[in-house]
Amino acid sequence: AEEGAECLQKLMTDTRTAIEEAQS
Repeated sequence: AEEGAECLQKLMTDTRTAIEEAQS
């Protein structure tokens, strides 16, 4: 469960970063 949570957190962070870069 913890590994899945860390993977999901990383995915959300990467996605947010990509969105911010696309908006800039």
